Formats: sequence, C-alpha cells, structure tokens
Amino acid sequence: MFKRFFKSLSAETAYTKTHRELSALSDYDLRDIGICRGEIHDIAKRCQEEEDANAKSNFKAEHRLFEVHP
Repeated sequence: MFKRFFKSLSAETAYTKTHRELSALSDYDLRDIGICRGEIHDIAKRCQEEEDANAKSNFKAEHRLFEVHP
C-alpha cells in the first residue's frame, strides 16, 4: 500500500518538476527545443502519466515475483 502511495507521489513529482523546469526556460530556449509555452502543461501531464504507468507496471511485476505456480 505504501509503495503505491509513494509511486503515485513520484508521478506527481514528475509533473511538478517537468512543469517547473520548462516554465523556467526563456521563450527562445523553448523554441530551440521545439515547444511553445502553451504546451508545457500537456508535456508535464504526459510525463506524469508515463511515470504513473511505469509505477503500475513495476507494481504488477513485483507482485508476479511472489505468485505461486503449481
């Protein structure tokens, strides 16, 4: 239960960190990497979703290790 909570927190942290770092860039730097300021929220949300999907995938993999096979 705690692992799931911390993994969920990790996904939220991925959003916050991505959003903060991209927001700190100048418009010139954002253009240089091919994004505009209006896309920051969507990009950060995708990072959060990817982190959440990875956490769920890892959670399932960890539980498969403990399954008993006849």
